[in-house]
Amino acid sequence: MELIDVLRRRRMVRDFAELPLGDDQLAALADAGVRAPSAGYAQGVSLLTLTGGRVSRFWAATAGDHASVWLTGMRRAPALIMVWTSEDSYRRRYAEPDKGRDPGADWPVPWWWVDAGAVIENILLRAVDLGLGAGLFGLPAGAEQAVRAEFGVPADQQAVAAIAIGHRAAGERPRGSATRRDRRPDAVHVDRW
Repeated sequence: MELIDVLRRRRMVRDFAELPLGDDQLAALADAGVRAPSAGYAQGVSLLTLTGGRVSRFWAATAGDHASVWLTGMRRAPALIMVWTSEDSYRRRYAEPDKGRDPGADWPVPWWWVDAGAVIENILLRAVDLGLGAGLFGLPAGAEQAVRAEFGVPADQQAVAAIAIGHRAAGERPRGSATRRDRRPDAVHVDRW
């Protein structure tokens, strides 16, 4: 598939068929993620891939018994990829001799979040390339600690987002803000704002 086709087809999927994914598909998604740019090659973004019963444990830790149309469709995804980042990794890397930055200095741009966004986009695009659906979502307030405890995530890691991965459910269609709003026509400025 041509890159422009992948870009045009990419959208959030919120309802999944109950079909398994192959280990090779999950490996390809993770590989795409770790190939994203990394400021200073700090490589401070990590992935936690969940499959099988671990997906159910994730939903129990983050949503409990809560029910909604969104949750029902998302819970059918056979895999989740959680994206985590470590600010400490970037501070340590930029304190090394070839960077020479004060590790306590303010950062005008928090590159650990920027890099995490690049990882996410790579995974979302690779999912399209593999013929899969993917839905990005954030953890509910207060759920990060429960997920950290459930899956042994180190304390220096900050949850960025989770990506539900699977095959689109039959009849799944776009929902949400993208169906009610047009793309901004004034987002690109050439030579002058």
